[in-house]
Amino acid sequence: SRRLDGDEFVEVMAEGAVTFLVKHEVSYNEGANSGYGSATKQASYSGNERYYFAKDGEVSYERRLNERRVMRYLNGNSEVKTFIQQNNLDLSRPADIARAVNKYNEITS
Repeated sequence: SRRLDGDEFVEVMAEGAVTFLVKHEVSYNEGANSGYGSATKQASYSGNERYYFAKDGEVSYERRLNERRVMRYLNGNSEVKTFIQQNNLDLSRPADIARAVNKYNEITS
């Protein structure tokens, strides 16, 4: 589910006026084909991450991370934009998003 229920475990990457959360999911696939034309079936695990932003009491799910989507939560703050450029942050990477969100929270607190 895309919604975040109160009893789910998430990793808090940044916390403050804007909170950035990552939910790690692992699926177990029993008997997946190991390749084209292969008769053997092999069990496998697949990982997935879901990203959430909490702001003003609302939690929003983001399927894809990019600068435009992230900056929407940071109100397009020009000081944060400068920080992102000076530090070569890639806002498709969760660790870099956490740095940008922490900077925003530091500025706005």
